[in-house]
Amino acid sequence: MNRAFYKVKGGYPGLDLQYTILREVIEGLEIIDLISALPAGKHLKNRPNIDVKHDCNIN
Repeated sequence: MNRAFYKVKGGYPGLDLQYTILREVIEGLEIIDLISALPAGKHLKNRPNIDVKHDCNIN
């Protein structure tokens, strides 16, 4: 896929053909807003300057 696709649809090209990401936010959307507001790195513009760790519950 070309990078123009990601500008329209979103996603992360570096994960293509290597990973499958399946997530659905059921509650806590405000936490995602806080994470997305963190300052991003100089070279990795889509990654916060600090590591953000989280727990995942599978029901």
